[in-house]
Amino acid sequence: MKKLLQDLLASLSRRVIKKYRPTIIGITGSMGKTSTKEAIFNVVSQKYRARRSEKNFNNEFGLPLTVLGSDSPAKSPFKWLALLAKAGLMILSNQKYPQILVLEMGVDRPGDMDYLLSIVRPNIAILTGIGSSHMEFFKDTGELGREKGKIASLLGPGDTFIVNADNAEALKRKDGVKGKIITYGIKGNADISPSDIQENLQEPYGTQFSVIIDGNKINARVKALGESHLSALIAACAVAQALKIEKDLVLKGLQEYKPAPGRLNIITGIKHSVIIDDTYNSSPDPVKAALRLLRKIPSEYKIAVLGDMLVLGNISVQSHREIGEAAAAAGLSRLVTVGPGGKIIAEGAAAAGFNRELILCFDTADEAKKPLQELMRPGSLVLIKGSQGMRMEKITKEVMAEPMRAPELLCRQYGNWLKQ
Repeated sequence: MKKLLQDLLASLSRRVIKKYRPTIIGITGSMGKTSTKEAIFNVVSQKYRARRSEKNFNNEFGLPLTVLGSDSPAKSPFKWLALLAKAGLMILSNQKYPQILVLEMGVDRPGDMDYLLSIVRPNIAILTGIGSSHMEFFKDTGELGREKGKIASLLGPGDTFIVNADNAEALKRKDGVKGKIITYGIKGNADISPSDIQENLQEPYGTQFSVIIDGNKINARVKALGESHLSALIAACAVAQALKIEKDLVLKGLQEYKPAPGRLNIITGIKHSVIIDDTYNSSPDPVKAALRLLRKIPSEYKIAVLGDMLVLGNISVQSHREIGEAAAAAGLSRLVTVGPGGKIIAEGAAAAGFNRELILCFDTADEAKKPLQELMRPGSLVLIKGSQGMRMEKITKEVMAEPMRAPELLCRQYGNWLKQ
């Protein structure tokens, strides 16, 4: 039944796309897909009627649901019937359909991108980077990069491939691309990159930067901190250049950007503390970036709460040990870990010289909640990060000053997630 429904969704999505012919912006990569999607949507929706992937709708079910403009029917027969009726009406009649679709295209195993490309063919393909997340079914990052790089395989001469120049593995995917190529990055040496970067590391937190698009200089200030957000915003500028969006609209879109829940989101915590909530997911490069941000923000008492990085395959042990080494160099007052991988993080930190007496290890997020409260002092700065399956947002909810705002500020605050 699942395969039948999957095939039906794919078929309906193809027919809808063939009828309405929207410009399709496809986004893939090992990190930053959602932030990049949100930044791009903010910019393109200033000029065009646009729709983006919601929640984690980036796979064989989520992508067609976005194309059809529907939420997940889950196991409800009535919702499935309503979805099919809606799709049929879209195909048989003329409706006001989005001019642009901004779609996350996730890859977990070989063949995933091929399947998604059988449903949608991007006009603008974006590769945010290749790292060591989702390595469970790939032998190395090269194989993973080849799979994700397929997003550009169907581009034609009038299409555009936008690739992160800060990531060497991603840059390899330029070879053989038939469309126009635009590189972006935050470290320079790219077609589009920021300058005059200034971070406000105290309230009100934010980042100012300048960027040149088609010869026009834009000066923007956004309410976000961290390399991942800046990279996402520069990717959006590359899309703006590809679509020739006017300068004033680009600026408006950039300045309306805000972090999605669980992505380096600054939240007020108990005891007048500050929480960096980065609990949506985790892999080595983003953890290291989050620790760099933690090190930069001034505070006399810093705590990192780090959970397992899942689906890393045969590089898991070494990756967790390296995160421990990075944590030891992050200027921490205390280190808290969650899960079996967390214990390896703790071992790596101790081996790198971090005082073992300042480390606490727990098996689950629930176990860590109360002890973290007791550790926190007035003015603490707390980073909380881990893979989705570790449910680290439960810890954030426990120590945030306004837990009633969890549905607004935290990830996974809906449906079955709340029952787990």
